[in-house]
Amino acid sequence: MISKIVTGKDKIRRLEYIYNLCLKDEISKLDIYLIDAYSDNKIRKTTTLGIEDVREARDKFFLKPLSSVHKAIIFHGENITLEAQNSLLKILEEPPANTVIYLSFPFASYLLSTILSRCKLTSLESNKEIDKDAYNLFLEVIKASASAKLKKAEDLGKEREVATDFLYYVILSLQKDLYEKFTSSQTLQIKSKDKVDMLKKANNAYFDLTTTTLAPRFILENLFLAF
Repeated sequence: MISKIVTGKDKIRRLEYIYNLCLKDEISKLDIYLIDAYSDNKIRKTTTLGIEDVREARDKFFLKPLSSVHKAIIFHGENITLEAQNSLLKILEEPPANTVIYLSFPFASYLLSTILSRCKLTSLESNKEIDKDAYNLFLEVIKASASAKLKKAEDLGKEREVATDFLYYVILSLQKDLYEKFTSSQTLQIKSKDKVDMLKKANNAYFDLTTTTLAPRFILENLFLAF
């Protein structure tokens, strides 16, 4: 079956959307396996999925569904390591016939192009005007003087939620700008190396905003001054 990627800012909304897809496909709760980086397990210190999480899921890939025709395995987190992605890629290349794999992350740009090419992508965020406004502001700021960059970082960094929303829509716009639809050969098309660098740095800044206690102003200053 086709593996699926669901992206969106709200982790609960992503998970609810996936569970509704499972319900639509008549997959019972007994046949849904959640690999959850947001769990309250005290041992876990990060919301990033790692190689251990993929290994944890390996045994589940080859289990027979208990009460449905198919089963679902959901990888749900804020990010995923490169090592984990490479391990997961081997499974995506030849997924079990009775298994649907879901990847739930804020952005598709966290994932390798080889993973993207093997999955159907659904974004739960779609506000083109906000995307465009944030993106245009970002492009103006990175071309401005150092003092102007620091001032804008101060303005946007007063509240973490404002800074997070700004970067979120910048990243969405960069993704739309960079990644075209897959060709018939499933090859991801990259338009600009410079924008790939922007996307990488914006992703890193967003991750710091959402997973650390660093001041938003400091994170934005580092991002803006990196260009």
